[in-house]
Parts: sequence; structure tokens; C-alpha cells
Amino acid sequence: MFSKNKGFTLIELLVVIAIIGLLASIVLVSLNSARAKARDTKRQSDIKQIQTAEEMYFDDQGHYLSQTGDACSDSATHTGCTGAYPTAIGTFISPVPKDPSNTTTYYYRFKANNTATSAYCVIAASTESLSTQVAYYASQKGAGTTTAAATACP
Repeated sequence: MFSKNKGFTLIELLVVIAIIGLLASIVLVSLNSARAKARDTKRQSDIKQIQTAEEMYFDDQGHYLSQTGDACSDSATHTGCTGAYPTAIGTFISPVPKDPSNTTTYYYRFKANNTATSAYCVIAASTESLSTQVAYYASQKGAGTTTAAATACP
């Protein structure tokens, strides 16, 4: 009588494990880029929410918020920022959004209008998922993206 062992050899098991490991690493790499795109989408959404809150403040008060120095979403931890965004906006948006990464590279900058309450500008400092430096911005003129340095609204 012939006796056949049923099961897998060690080589077959190692090949399967190697293939599963390779597929897992490919999935993890693609998930990282998806996370970066999700953070960029969140930045765009936050900028739009801040724009809406500024417009609601304007409708209520007859002018935009005024500030004398650039403010950042996480206080004065960035070069050129003198403090946090004016708390008066909190009536219309609570809490004031912070960048999803909230690091020294990624933050929201609220440009000073030096008490010229007929204008405002808010900028998401940069994006992660694109190959070129891009900034999201919103102002009383509208919202969009720019490849210029994230220091002023176009």
C-alpha cells in the first residue's frame, strides 16, 4: 500500500508567508499616502469652516475680526506668529480648528489685517500628499490653493 502524507512542506509554507509579508508591506505604504491625503482634505475643510465663521462674524458685527500680528492655530509656537486666533470667532466655530498634524511644519496661519476689518486671510501652511508645495487659503475674496509661499493670500 502507498502511504501519502497530507500537508504542506516547509518550503511551501515559507513561500506563502513571504508573499503575505510582501502584500502587507504594499498595503501599509499605500495607507500612508491615503492618510496624507485625508489630512489635506481635512485642511481644506477647516479653511472653508473658518471662512464661513468669518463671514458669519461679518454678518453679525459688520466687520471682520481684527488682529495686529499673525496668529497661528496653536498659539505662538511658529516663526512670525504672535499669538492664537482671536477668541471672538469661537461664537461661530467651536473649537477653532487646528491642523490635523499640528506640528511645526503644518499649521494654520491667520494673517494680520492690522485692524483693517474689511479683510481677512487664513492659510494652511502646506500640504503633504502633493509633490509640490501647495497652500490652501481663504479670504473675503474666496478660497483656493496656491503654489506660492504660504505667507499671504493671493
